[in-house]
Amino acid sequence: MRLFDRCDGRARRLRSLGPLVVSTLVLAACEDGPTLPEDPTLVSLEEPAVGATVARDLRVELDRPGNVVVNYRLPGEAGLELLSSQPAEEHAFDLTRLRPGMSYDVEVTLYAVGSDEPGLTEAFTVQTSPLPAHLAALTFDVTGTPTMPLTMLEVTVPQLDGAPIIVDAAGEVVWFREASDELLHGVGVLPDGRGFAINTREGVAVIGPNQLQEAWLSETEAAARAGTGTFEIHHEVIHREDSELLLLVHDTGTVSDTVWTGEAIWSWDWESDVLTKLWSSFDQWSPVDHRGARTAPWDWIHSNALSIGPRGNVLLSSFWTHEVASISSDFSSIEWMLGGPVSSFVVADGAMDAGQHTPFEVATNRVLLFDNGLDRPGGEQFSRAIELELDPASGTAEVVWEFRPDPDVFAPIVGSVQRLENGNTVAAFGTSPGFNGLPASGPIVVYEVDPAGDVVWRMEVGGASLLYRATPLETIGGERAAVPGVRAGS
Repeated sequence: MRLFDRCDGRARRLRSLGPLVVSTLVLAACEDGPTLPEDPTLVSLEEPAVGATVARDLRVELDRPGNVVVNYRLPGEAGLELLSSQPAEEHAFDLTRLRPGMSYDVEVTLYAVGSDEPGLTEAFTVQTSPLPAHLAALTFDVTGTPTMPLTMLEVTVPQLDGAPIIVDAAGEVVWFREASDELLHGVGVLPDGRGFAINTREGVAVIGPNQLQEAWLSETEAAARAGTGTFEIHHEVIHREDSELLLLVHDTGTVSDTVWTGEAIWSWDWESDVLTKLWSSFDQWSPVDHRGARTAPWDWIHSNALSIGPRGNVLLSSFWTHEVASISSDFSSIEWMLGGPVSSFVVADGAMDAGQHTPFEVATNRVLLFDNGLDRPGGEQFSRAIELELDPASGTAEVVWEFRPDPDVFAPIVGSVQRLENGNTVAAFGTSPGFNGLPASGPIVVYEVDPAGDVVWRMEVGGASLLYRATPLETIGGERAAVPGVRAGS
């Protein structure tokens, strides 16, 4: 559909592709006569068709440099807004955090360079499509209010491997990966609303908030470049700096005539396409004496998470050996080991004897992690989030904070924990009852708790079989909440 209008001798075109529905056109400047010479005029406004039903690309072209503010909302709500980063003739926006099956009122307002007075405004509506059936079947029972407006959930749903989705504070799905049978484990969040790096069946896809693919590394290509037979990325992809990702990759080596599958950390810069091996478990340990009760040649230490520490160090979590390694920022040495066969610390009360996920060094010598409890001594079945304080002088470590739901939730595999800037903690218990024959209690549930351990928000997820982890987010594509009574962009 194309609509043409003319105001002050300048042609204006609005083009709609895909599900965008234009219901109203308001050209405020035309009602009051010609625009001032310094005011920009809209040349074109277009929304290209994209993959996801709850994300939209918006392109705005002006006849001269200017600023643009986009406000989009459900009727009766303050809604969301996007601001141009600097004056230009062409502007690109990602309309994100849209709920499915809804009609949004959208306003595009132009500003002259150096002016905070609004000029021309275009208004139209966007109709979003409903969720696909496998996601519509999920339920989200929410109590309380989270301090972060969004949460990414890496869920596994029946008949599909994985579906990375984002829900808002009310438990409404506002973003999802349309090709939702491809996720293995690990979604890396890129900074400043730039998008996500997703570990798929065949490689790593870097996608923008609007689902458009910006870079791709296939495992087949990576294996050829690395000179290895395989290049199996698993469990983790994280952003380190600029356009660099750290990948957790299976690594093989022969020890005592047996082929063992260990771990390696690789770096991939998606802009320069440089692929570099940084570290290998075989350079540090031997499966002959560095092992756990669940160690097998095809799965030696079973690493499951990476994170960046306060010194640029990299924390590596290994489930089968119940240990967290702090690797120096240049990957030349191990700073310390927490738990496992060669622990640098005597850990009080067996706190590192049960298996863990998502360690973060939230401050120097303070480690936050999700304690699964799979191999808890004595057989007691519960999971929790804990923070340990490491004392290098005495060589001891003790639990100084914990969150344990009441009643207990036992999630023997997967799960996550993350500390927010305000001091609150988000913990995800991700195993459904009896999943894969395990004694998991369920439910799949995410909590936000304050430093005292009091629950400020709880979300129970129904219809999923597994939640690998939950990641709180401030934004998807740079959108922010519009404040009632405050002019957009001020």
